[in-house]
Amino acid sequence: MRRVWPRTPDVEMQRAFAAWSSGPAPTAHAAVCGAEDAQRKAIMKAHEAVYKQLREYLLWLFHNKCAYCEADYRSARVQVEHFRPKSRVTGEKDHPGYYWLMFDAHNLLPSCSLCNNKKRNRFPVSGRRAAAPDDDLTLEEPGLLNPYDDNDIDSHLEFVTDEEDEKLFGVAQKVGNSWKGHESIIGYGLNDDAKVRARQLEMKAFLREFKDAFEDTERRAKLWRSLQDGSRQFSAACEAKVSAWIESVYQERKKYRTLGTTQN
Repeated sequence: MRRVWPRTPDVEMQRAFAAWSSGPAPTAHAAVCGAEDAQRKAIMKAHEAVYKQLREYLLWLFHNKCAYCEADYRSARVQVEHFRPKSRVTGEKDHPGYYWLMFDAHNLLPSCSLCNNKKRNRFPVSGRRAAAPDDDLTLEEPGLLNPYDDNDIDSHLEFVTDEEDEKLFGVAQKVGNSWKGHESIIGYGLNDDAKVRARQLEMKAFLREFKDAFEDTERRAKLWRSLQDGSRQFSAACEAKVSAWIESVYQERKKYRTLGTTQN
């Protein structure tokens, strides 16, 4: 998972987003929030097409990848997903869902069907849970990592890079005792077999590319940027793999320098 950084879309996409934000989105939002409780779900269902209109924008923003597992759209079917679930919350039978955020662009993300089906309405929090439009969302501390807001994702999630460890290579692990890391691995299904296999293949492929480009400064820099900006599939895991390799090379060279100094 990567923190998504703001980018400027082309003029056509800017116009489309502005038109959505000033037309269909506020109209649908008013209809849903103004509905009686008994009628709200039917009205939400009638307006589902509105938030799905942001699919192309969200795919562009997240480099055509799932916001959670980083599989690209060629590897997995991508859907528009709500970070805070819109109609119900797992384990909270009386919670109406975060219906007032149904058309909030900051609550919408592109998600592969595997992550979306795994997460569903799961949304653990510590602190006071918001249950109505006037409630303060800042009093919640989500248990799931948010690619929009969390700047320290690598303080919660890490990936096993040792290929010799066949059982764990490519597996996502929580960092230390991170609650967010633990909940995110479970909530997004980051260690489902299909995701781990795809991640392993990409980690190996990227390392081969990086090694081939190691003496080519421009190409190497371009590959590294694709990890930093998140445009590469499974960029966080690939960066972990390459960083581990660079560290091993450094330690090997350090060992030989030390050996040479001792011999002299």
